[in-house]
Amino acid sequence: TNDAHDADDHIEHLHAKKPFREIICNGEVASQDDNGLCALLVGLCLHAGRRDEAKVYLEALLSQTSLSTVLHAVCANNWICLQECGELFDSLKRIKQCTTQTVMNKLTSQQKLTVMYNYALLQLNIRKYSAALSIAKELMKEHVESPYPGVAMMYATWRISNKSFEAVESFYEENRGARSSTASSVYRIILSQVALQHADKRDLKKILEVFPPDERYSIGVMSAVIESIESNQDSISYLQAAIAHWRSKDSCNGGTIVSLTELLADRFMQSESYEDAAAYLEELLSISGDSRLRRKLIRACSFFDVDKAYALGADEHLCLHDVPTSHESVLEEEEIPQVTECTTTNTAQVRKQKKKRKPRKPTVDCEAAPDPDRWKPLRDRESLKKVGKKTLARMAEERRQYALEKRLLHAQRKLDESPNVCLEA
Repeated sequence: TNDAHDADDHIEHLHAKKPFREIICNGEVASQDDNGLCALLVGLCLHAGRRDEAKVYLEALLSQTSLSTVLHAVCANNWICLQECGELFDSLKRIKQCTTQTVMNKLTSQQKLTVMYNYALLQLNIRKYSAALSIAKELMKEHVESPYPGVAMMYATWRISNKSFEAVESFYEENRGARSSTASSVYRIILSQVALQHADKRDLKKILEVFPPDERYSIGVMSAVIESIESNQDSISYLQAAIAHWRSKDSCNGGTIVSLTELLADRFMQSESYEDAAAYLEELLSISGDSRLRRKLIRACSFFDVDKAYALGADEHLCLHDVPTSHESVLEEEEIPQVTECTTTNTAQVRKQKKKRKPRKPTVDCEAAPDPDRWKPLRDRESLKKVGKKTLARMAEERRQYALEKRLLHAQRKLDESPNVCLEA
């Protein structure tokens, strides 16, 4: 299944039939009969985007020694789809066991293609380009209808030679008689992404000459060309040549012409050739009355014919708040500021006078005598000690002084109260 929602439904149905989660979490190995269902569960989890759950099931399956050859190859291939870049060598070790002739004879054609293609991609990721190239060439001979070996072959050739032109030329030499009509659109995407986007600008014309005319002027190739070219004028030339090619053919290519014409109008808008862009957009509107094309036409007309732009918008009741107006209409809508007459006779500009700063008083008194405690540490200077700040030691000293004064006063009172008696000898 290709639908994630359907895959979730199938997963729940399998779990209702057998609790695979509890079996795996408890460390129990599934029986031989349930291995196939568990492998099916892995594929469903991959379709549903539940990668962590699929990885748990795969680890449980690959740890079994009694797993069948075909099922082991399928699980090893799915293991590659779950791995990150840091575990490439682990994936390579697992899938290399499945590339022997004994295992390949037991696999179906599609299984063999998938396993070997992933094996080639792993060789590319660890930078063994020659090994990946040889694997891809063998796959292209055996599987003519599939475009995937061509991906690996072109990329490996490009990485070995570091020249996109040689990669494209080698690709066509190896696959000249093997291309089928069903895979030609995929090949155009491959060529546009690998060859054109990574190509040297000087080799762009040489690469385009390798293409057959129908593929050279296809939408996929032309889109990659205009993305890789910085000059709008060169992009316009390529698009005009592509439109002329498809119009010269007898077959009906209306959809291709419409798409290329819309790309051409966008390039004219970027180069600020608004009248040319409007002409091509009007031609497209005569073929299909798409409101999106009409909005583009309104925007193009707003730069050189505001009345026409508003008329087009009023006919279709379109929102025009995004359409910019011309400079003349902006000046008419703005209010002109009124200039008042100056009442003073002196029209010369009066220069502002800056306020003078008041001189600050000196912080050091030069007439005062120097501080005698200036050689002492800061904590011992009497002048820096805060007045009235009571510490525990000072408070204790005050209490002792008060008690001493009180005792002296009490003794003095006793002396005053005692009578003056003479002591006889």
